Amino acid sequence: MKFELPSSVTLRSSSCQVTHRRQHNLDANLEQVYKRIAPGMRFRLIGMEIGGSIESIWSDENPRRDKMGHRWNFRYWYAGALSDPHSRAARLFFWDDQKNCCGVVLIPPGAVKPYSQLRSLIEKVVADTKLRKRWQRELQFPLDDHYSLYPAFPEEEAAVASTLG
Repeated sequence: MKFELPSSVTLRSSSCQVTHRRQHNLDANLEQVYKRIAPGMRFRLIGMEIGGSIESIWSDENPRRDKMGHRWNFRYWYAGALSDPHSRAARLFFWDDQKNCCGVVLIPPGAVKPYSQLRSLIEKVVADTKLRKRWQRELQFPLDDHYSLYPAFPEEEAAVASTLG
């Protein structure tokens, strides 16, 4: 599968940076690039950088098991300008296999943390029932059909309204 990029895609981590520019074709091996940048994560590209902004990007984290053996699934969403960290917002969605316990951690613009801190947050959510209850809410699946835009939750709408005056 090949397609032409509208502008460029830059993928970064502390150890690697890869930029695909418009003149290059991007093929299905992009997953290998992601694996070098953030081992353990599976990305699904939904939006691309066009003039410094990103519509949205989703990434699936490997499932984790808690002490009781229950499996927890995680999906990370973020959007905003790559060049301006203060404009980026993020969400960490979590659910068990039966989708009996679902929730989302809302990370407002300007508070998005590096991936290493995201991994730490995931481990805390897996280990701490009280923390899961704090962020628990009903979710609609598939997530990208319902939560790709910002704002999507009342708390986010309130934050946007307060910044507009």
